[in-house]
Amino acid sequence: MNKFILPNLIFDVGIYKKRDNRFPLRSPFILYYDAVEDLIIQKINDKVRRALKIYYSLGGYTSTPLGEGEYAKKQGDDIFKVIKRSLLEEKKLILKMSFLEIGAGYGYLLYLLKKEGAKEILGLEPGKEGTIGSKKYKIPFVQDFFPSKLLIKKFDYIFSYAVLEHIENPLFILKEIFKNLNNDGMVFLAVPDCEKKMMIGDISIISHQHLNYFTENSLRKLMEKAGFKNIKIVESKKRSALFAWGIKEQSPKKISQSQKSHSDKLIFKKFTINFTININAIQSLIEIFEREGKEIGLYAPCANLIGLLNFKNRPRIFQRDKFKHSKYISGCPRVIEAPERLIKKPVDVLFIAPIDYDKEIRNYLEEIGLNEKKAKIISMKGIYENNSGIKYKVSSK
Repeated sequence: MNKFILPNLIFDVGIYKKRDNRFPLRSPFILYYDAVEDLIIQKINDKVRRALKIYYSLGGYTSTPLGEGEYAKKQGDDIFKVIKRSLLEEKKLILKMSFLEIGAGYGYLLYLLKKEGAKEILGLEPGKEGTIGSKKYKIPFVQDFFPSKLLIKKFDYIFSYAVLEHIENPLFILKEIFKNLNNDGMVFLAVPDCEKKMMIGDISIISHQHLNYFTENSLRKLMEKAGFKNIKIVESKKRSALFAWGIKEQSPKKISQSQKSHSDKLIFKKFTINFTININAIQSLIEIFEREGKEIGLYAPCANLIGLLNFKNRPRIFQRDKFKHSKYISGCPRVIEAPERLIKKPVDVLFIAPIDYDKEIRNYLEEIGLNEKKAKIISMKGIYENNSGIKYKVSSK
């Protein structure tokens, strides 16, 4: 099977107080394997394409922006450590370099570069976050999409975090980055690492916003096609993410890492099978619990999870991030609650949705006093592992 189709998937518009009616509630979702690019890609229609452009222009976020809130600040700091590592390995000094961030959001990573004494920094951001970040962090921004005619010079280091997976033609963008780099300049990319999650059929991996589903294999091939040399790709130690960098040079001094022998076709096949099995397994549990009259809670679910499951009674939604409290997630009419509410008013069954932070969430719930005596806690990570026969873990590199 070369296509995976969901006829009516929730269109995730992130966390909001009031829904914007310019966005569709649901839209078809089509995923396929592109044998030419050896890449798993979402095929979108014009309706979704227009909605995504509005979404990004308004500054859409399905998660908390880097630097905003305790967790997102920590996440930004962790990414910055990898940026510094890339520079150190290529023997480059921040003090002597100019930096451009594509899709800079509020500009937290640029702010950290500024603190380290970067020679020049610039953020490119189509949404309103750039205006806010410019005032907050005192850094320059251009409000536009990449490539932009407003960029009038080349840079030593161009980077992006969680951007390339949203681009309809990622090879074109990488080639444009190549053009906008000075000779011996560097590109740095941070994208979701989809291989392990797709192999176990993680429901949270799909979204209308994600057009490309990268693995180390497909990301390396794309960077090579764009002309980059000395490519290095590392896996995150804490979550499913890939960090990649490469050099714009004519005569490579080093040989790139060897490619993996397999293509992404097998990953796509495994995903289509295990995704369906997982949805059916979770739905069966929900039906059992609801027949028993039990109230269900979901901890940090993605919007498509809510949209793909059927509930007789609306589930309660919990999230530790204060940024999201008393707001809504697409597909659910109940506001997001603080986890502490589980102590005062517990649910009967609580599903933990994020698989990268399953252990961390469990430990936190135990710290605040929630245990199996108060609520039955079910790990979706455990369901996925059991159904796929694959143990999921983030890299220990």
